[in-house]
Amino acid sequence: WSRRDGKPMGHISVETGSNGTTLTIRDVNVTDFGNYTLQVNNSMGSYREQLTLHAYGYPQRPYNLQASNISYNSVDMSWTSGFDMGTKQYFMITKIVGNLFMTISDKISGPYKDGGLGHRWSYQQTNLDSDTEYTLAVMAENAENFTFSEHIKFNTTSPSPSSRPTKTSSVQTSPVVTTPWATPPHHPHHKEQTSSMAVIAGGIVGGIVLLLLVIGSASLVYRKRRETLPLKGKGPLMSHESSHGTFAVNGEKKPPVF
Repeated sequence: WSRRDGKPMGHISVETGSNGTTLTIRDVNVTDFGNYTLQVNNSMGSYREQLTLHAYGYPQRPYNLQASNISYNSVDMSWTSGFDMGTKQYFMITKIVGNLFMTISDKISGPYKDGGLGHRWSYQQTNLDSDTEYTLAVMAENAENFTFSEHIKFNTTSPSPSSRPTKTSSVQTSPVVTTPWATPPHHPHHKEQTSSMAVIAGGIVGGIVLLLLVIGSASLVYRKRRETLPLKGKGPLMSHESSHGTFAVNGEKKPPVF
């Protein structure tokens, strides 16, 4: 037995008998994962086989969690990652409230070597509330499962006067569309101009109605006058059916002549 990368076998034990060979690894650690080569020789020749020892399971817990540069709305978090168990891992900052674990960051990832073992990470967590006690932890997750670091408690600070938002009074207004013939609704003379326009419009309508009455009266007088005039003809009026119907002159019906 041998390792393909040339590393010493160390605590790995090998037992070989007439019926076969056995490689045993106790107290497995990160350095034990990798490629192994088995070579068998006898009088008939030799045979070589390549074997790979893979890790499987959730990543090791992050450790050495620290919080620094605490402000009224942010904190710098740092931690050390464990072995990723052969599958790429990423991290997320988690807020703990009672028995609830709530992620408050995006996925944190990046290049690392040796399965992430002993790699130091840092991340600035923002959008925190001021004057608030927080309990945070780091979650490590790979394709198999996830695990959490120990938690850490801290209090955010009060905002400084320069960082406090300035209170300003604002009035919500609606857009006003003005035209050459209309005063904007908020203009102080709007009410007076509206009343003047109403009076002018009323006067125009009244004048039109009066003109129609005069025309109607003149037409009626004209028709009455025509009815009292003698009709043109050779003899006296013999009969009169209606003022707008036919007239009989000397026994002959004729339409009225105006």
